Amino acid sequence: MLARTARSCLVAVSLAALAACGSTSRPVGTSTGGEAPATVAAVDAGTARVSLDFRTRLKKVGDRFESKGHAPGRWDADVYMNPAAEQAWSTDSPFAAGAEVVMEHVERQGEKGAGPVMTMKKSEGGAWTFSVVSARGETVAGRGLENCAACHKDAPRDYMFNVAR
Repeated sequence: MLARTARSCLVAVSLAALAACGSTSRPVGTSTGGEAPATVAAVDAGTARVSLDFRTRLKKVGDRFESKGHAPGRWDADVYMNPAAEQAWSTDSPFAAGAEVVMEHVERQGEKGAGPVMTMKKSEGGAWTFSVVSARGETVAGRGLENCAACHKDAPRDYMFNVAR
């Protein structure tokens, strides 16, 4: 019970930290072409789900590393990509529609418990959709997701920060 309460608090703290990145003006969890996202809207949990088979469906890219942008010092992360994302990442080319990136977090200290799973998927129109799923598989919705796009717009390439290769 204490671990579950701690995880719930951690998700709340992580979302608050994301909120510090600034406000946006596109639909929650969506970005487009280099500008800050716009109006806040509710995330449809039915469309924002992460397929929990990502460890077998996607390829792990690089080694586990400290996730410095998501509650710095708290998490290590593994990154998984589908073939479209991996091809773009490995050749430094633009990410095509259909690119999918999943970041799985694990506690850095103590029992190395599971953390949130965060995803980015690129749509046909070129927008990225962001989603976060708690360690228990619950979709996280609300204000925090709008800030994913706001922070990622400052990434060095197409909303994507560097990951270990």
